[in-house]
Amino acid sequence: MKNFIILFVFCTSFISFGQKIKEDKNQIFFDGTAIAKVEKDKSGTQFTYTSLNDSNGIIANLKTHKIDAQNSKSWLVVTNLDGSKKTEVNFELLSFTLNYKKAIAELLAKKYNVFTANGLENLDTFFAEERPSITAEIDKLKEAGKV
Repeated sequence: MKNFIILFVFCTSFISFGQKIKEDKNQIFFDGTAIAKVEKDKSGTQFTYTSLNDSNGIIANLKTHKIDAQNSKSWLVVTNLDGSKKTEVNFELLSFTLNYKKAIAELLAKKYNVFTANGLENLDTFFAEERPSITAEIDKLKEAGKV
């Protein structure tokens, strides 16, 4: 039984962390294979990810609100390319990186299955899920004078 548990933990961690997401020369790589293109705007807070053949894509806007001297809240406002679909997700670093193009792609791949070995996929499922508006929550806190 003990060996089974050790084997299970090893296999689970291997599968969970087996996919390597990298960014190089404005391309996103999944396990060494280019799967998408990425562009960052001049402000450094808007990232456009498109499939290699430009058939689909998303725009991720990184938003940050300073709560107090030591705390802030960061989230992504994600839209499809024509702006007809929109959702918001909490931004979190899943690994240490200073590269936001990679960090956002890694988050969207590992938590939301938007980036896969086949490229930019599952967008309909991603946008179909109902999520609370983080922007509205922050605005409500601002109005109440709590942040």
